[in-house]
Amino acid sequence: METKEISSIDVLEFENDIKPDSPVPEVIETDRLELRKIGSIHTDVHELHELLHDLEDPDEVFRLCGWRRSESLGDTIDFVESREKAWRNGRFEYAVVEKSSGEYAGTAYMEFSEGLTDCELGYWMRKPFWGEEYSSEISDAFVHIAFKLVDVNYVEVGCLSENEKSLRAMQKYLDRYGAVFTGTNAVNSSSYMDVEERTLAHHEFVVRKSDFESKETGITTEIPGINFEDTNLER
Repeated sequence: METKEISSIDVLEFENDIKPDSPVPEVIETDRLELRKIGSIHTDVHELHELLHDLEDPDEVFRLCGWRRSESLGDTIDFVESREKAWRNGRFEYAVVEKSSGEYAGTAYMEFSEGLTDCELGYWMRKPFWGEEYSSEISDAFVHIAFKLVDVNYVEVGCLSENEKSLRAMQKYLDRYGAVFTGTNAVNSSSYMDVEERTLAHHEFVVRKSDFESKETGITTEIPGINFEDTNLER
């Protein structure tokens, strides 16, 4: 697929045909990454388990992405089965593999509304892969697929306010596509591995198809009465 000039990637290829029951490909290749469908065919469960167990700094990584680590291989097998089932229900999750090393670096997903009118995307990376701008590469691929293959009206992306590194990385690619800051939602911290329950701020942005097609840039950080820089829902 041809990418826009403002994209951070030059390569966007699919190894396989899109299946009749899926609007997206099972394997996506970008400049430095290969995104493989999490499922029985494309996933090495042992490599994935090493990724999901994440021995480098599990508390920081999984607190910021909102998951619990896999404590056993059985947990990872259950994870693969759940993601394969979710694939049939509009959530398409991939293992992110660094092409140069062959290592599993993280996971990423696209989740479409029932009528395929909009898409939410997300990702997380192991700590050794932070700072490589892989999130921008993944997001560029997903944004192109969402608008050019599936033909959605808009794409949503967000992160926790306390995840400052991710927010800075997001702004780099959101700026290229003229994303709009739509507000801050409160999320329950019980799903983010905190000992004491808190309310956390989750900043959310939208890329509209019209902005993508016109290549408009310039992120809008305000809507009436809201600015993510001074929004704080923690207590």
